[in-house]
Amino acid sequence: GEGARLLQGTDDVDVPQARALALLAHAQSPDLRLQLVKGADHRFSEPRELAILAATLDELLAAVAP
Repeated sequence: GEGARLLQGTDDVDVPQARALALLAHAQSPDLRLQLVKGADHRFSEPRELAILAATLDELLAAVAP
C-alpha cells in the first residue's frame, strides 16, 4: 500500500496544528505519518524545510519503486 505524509510547521499561522491532527485522525492510509517541523511556517520554503520535503518524497517514491 501507499504511504502518506503530512508535514506541519510549528510556526504555521495559516493552518492550525489541530487541523493537521484532525486530518491524521480521519485519513485512511496503511502508512500515514504526521511530521511537525519546529520553526517552519506554512510555506516550507527555507532550505532546511525544502530538504525535509525532498527526503520525504524520496522515502515515499522508494517505497513504490519497482
